[in-house]
Amino acid sequence: MPRSYGYGATMGGWILDYLANWGGEHSFIIHSDMKYTGPAHTGDATFLNGEVKAIDYDNADGPIATVSVRMTNQKNVVLAKGDAQVLLPNA
Repeated sequence: MPRSYGYGATMGGWILDYLANWGGEHSFIIHSDMKYTGPAHTGDATFLNGEVKAIDYDNADGPIATVSVRMTNQKNVVLAKGDAQVLLPNA
């Protein structure tokens, strides 16, 4: 490696934090399935983008959003990607 880097567990923490902030303080991340394709090197910019792919309103505890997440660097290289299910608060 050319310099220090963030690895899967670190990048996974960033993704979970991103999802938790998106869902709000009363949401709950039910499941996350991320694939790590490259390291986030020290000094690189890291960007997270998510897209809601589906919302299941049939759950008694509240709606469950399926969110597709991509982590890229400043060169638009994909560092991680995958899907997560976030339980949203009942309105």
